[in-house]
Amino acid sequence: MALINCPECNKQISDRASACPDCACPIAAQPATAAAPGPKVQTIEATGKKWKGMRLAATIGIVISLFGVFGTADANTAAKGFWGVVALISLAAIIYARLGSWWNHQ
Repeated sequence: MALINCPECNKQISDRASACPDCACPIAAQPATAAAPGPKVQTIEATGKKWKGMRLAATIGIVISLFGVFGTADANTAAKGFWGVVALISLAAIIYARLGSWWNHQ
């Protein structure tokens, strides 16, 4: 820390002062040395392949079951019931995979 003379009252003041304490004359701000930038931070999603694969399989199961429910021309209630159960199981698997990927996210 060095002492400099005030441009107004010519008293010695610190070079880090923003104004003279005696006459309140503003002191020109010294350019601060720029801090060295740290390493660039990169965020990586660390969701495991297990959870991503489960979500993909469950989504495919829902699509196939919807084709099974709405794609059957006959009114076979047993077939529609089967595909409805497959849709519910797939939906439960999607919810489980979403919660699992959220819970185990690192």
